Amino acid sequence: MPHVLKQLYDDDVLDEDSIIAWFDSPPESSWLVKKDVAELVRSKAKQFVDWLKEAEEEDDDDDEDGEDDEDDD
Repeated sequence: MPHVLKQLYDDDVLDEDSIIAWFDSPPESSWLVKKDVAELVRSKAKQFVDWLKEAEEEDDDDDEDGEDDEDDD
C-alpha cells in the first residue's frame, strides 16, 4: 500500500492533502469496502502518511524560517 500511494503521489495523481484527508477520515465512512478492510488498508498506509505529515511539518518550519530571512533584508 505505501508503494501504491507513493507512486500516485509521485505521478501527481494524488496530492498530500488528499492522502492525509483520506487517512484521517473514519474507516466506516468508506462506501466502497467494509470497515475492516478500510482499517487494514489505512494501517498499511500509515508509514507513508506519517512520512507525508513529517515532510509537511518540515516545509512549514522552512517557510517560517524563510519569512524571517526575508524580513532581515
